[in-house]
Amino acid sequence: MATTSSILSPTVRRFLSSPRLARLCTVGADGYPHVVPIYFARVGDEIIFGTDPDETKVRKALRNPKAAVVIGGDPDSDPSGYMIQGDLAVEPTPAALPSDGCCGDTRPPRTWRTLSPNG
Repeated sequence: MATTSSILSPTVRRFLSSPRLARLCTVGADGYPHVVPIYFARVGDEIIFGTDPDETKVRKALRNPKAAVVIGGDPDSDPSGYMIQGDLAVEPTPAALPSDGCCGDTRPPRTWRTLSPNG
């Protein structure tokens, strides 16, 4: 019988379950990083971001799925923080979308990006 293991530790999973603003970094065609603030939700080991399909970050993710996200790390309000690297997948609506959407963002996105952490 095969077993599945979690890529994210229980500590990181708990940390990512609270509403926080993330900073998503994608790579442009020119090779430069493109960092944007974005809300997220965690489903299992995947980090899900909501966005509109015409956003620059979506075009960059489609061209090069390699990405990193930094969540937390503000010494004044959130001294813990994590950087997670992985590959982005762009999809209309993920099957496992949390019922409350993405933490803190009240706009209904039309496109979702899922970051699957490298393990």
